[in-house]
Amino acid sequence: MIEFTIPRSLVMTSNHRLHWAVKARLTGDLRRIAGWYGRLPTAEKPSTLPVRAVVTFGYPDRRRRDHANLAPTVKPIIDGLVDAGILPDDSTRYPSGADPRIAYDDTVAAGNVSVTITFDHAM
Repeated sequence: MIEFTIPRSLVMTSNHRLHWAVKARLTGDLRRIAGWYGRLPTAEKPSTLPVRAVVTFGYPDRRRRDHANLAPTVKPIIDGLVDAGILPDDSTRYPSGADPRIAYDDTVAAGNVSVTITFDHAM
C-alpha cells in the first residue's frame, strides 16, 4: 500500500477543460509526488504481475462524486509508480488496469485529498 495526501487543486477530472500548460504542470506534479512516495522504503511493491491498481481518493466531505471522472488524475499517478520502479511499465501487460475509487476520509484536512494505492491480483 502507498499512501499520501495531495492538495485538492491537483485533482483533475474528465470534466475539467484545462489549458494545455496548466494540465502539463498538474500532470508533472502528480507524477513527481507519486514517484517520490513510491521510492520510500514503506512503499509496497506488488509480489506478482499483472495487477490491478486500486487508487482510492479520500475526501473530507461526503459530496457525491463520479469515480470515473478521476482518470486524468490516476494516469500520472501510475506513471509516477513506474518511474519509482513499483511497476515495470504502464502498459496493460503489468497493471491490468487502474480502478479509481472515492471514499470519505475524516482524517484529511479541508482542501486536501488522501490517495491510497493498493494492488489487487489481476484475473
